[in-house]
Amino acid sequence: MRSTWPPRTRDRGTSCVALTRVGCLSSSPSTPTTRLPRARHAGAPSPSSTTAPRRCGPTRTSFAVDHWLREIGPPVEPLHWPFEERRLPAFPHQGDTWEIRLPADVDALVHEFANTARATPFAVLMAAYAVLIGEVCRTDTPVIGGGLRNRRLPGIDRTVGMFVNQCAFSYEDWRSRTFAELAQSTTSRLAAAMDHQEVPFPLVTQHLTLSRDRSRNPVFQTCISMNDWPDTQLDYGPGMTVDVSFPSNGGAKFDLDIIVLPEPGGTRMLWRYSTPLFTAADAEDLVSRYLALVTDLVAAPHALLGARTEQVAS
Repeated sequence: MRSTWPPRTRDRGTSCVALTRVGCLSSSPSTPTTRLPRARHAGAPSPSSTTAPRRCGPTRTSFAVDHWLREIGPPVEPLHWPFEERRLPAFPHQGDTWEIRLPADVDALVHEFANTARATPFAVLMAAYAVLIGEVCRTDTPVIGGGLRNRRLPGIDRTVGMFVNQCAFSYEDWRSRTFAELAQSTTSRLAAAMDHQEVPFPLVTQHLTLSRDRSRNPVFQTCISMNDWPDTQLDYGPGMTVDVSFPSNGGAKFDLDIIVLPEPGGTRMLWRYSTPLFTAADAEDLVSRYLALVTDLVAAPHALLGARTEQVAS
């Protein structure tokens, strides 16, 4: 049977306008846009030179949307957590944060494995998180959300504000791969995502056939991203040092939202969870399971993940 995925996108003038408004492309050949080197999202490698300017047009827009349709894959069942009975009929947008710092030995293992596997440390953490979600929610097709900086327009990098675009990646083949392969492919996918980071997520979702449910996000229910702040310790002179903290604001955008913060003293992770779906004890349990999982995966990176999952289940 011939595959019908991804669906063919139609050239729409509104798509071109939307991309121009967020500073993706030049709307006129007489006013070319010189793009900045790619932003350091997810530890993706930076190219040695800038990308040549490109004009905005329906063809380019359709190509970018098609890229994300392939990344998301066909619609799948939403995640079902072990404590799904606590889910409210309407998503409450309330939550809390469980903050950790990766133990020094785990952080060292991640960086060492990333170097040998030709992956980035964040890609290693993201691939391990996809495995965690697959095991905990017992799904063959976890879809993991993310965020892209969308700051490549010259001069915008110093502008205060959020220009982040959502994105999503399907891990439908994770059981049939090794962790080394999963980390490498995640690195490549994140690098490719940088070339399509200006695409507003609504332009992608309008081509998806989604089952709407007020209790959850229709495309993905969990998200992991990296905030590469220049520094979280500010030096104001002798005797005055300020640490940047990330307290919970009492809100939640998704069931579970992970933020990775690389710092000089190690890697900090914020696990922001929706309440009452999750409790603090649930978050602590998931964090402990994740740390143990990362250690196991980097210790045996060439074992099939499906076989590992079967051993854990038994």
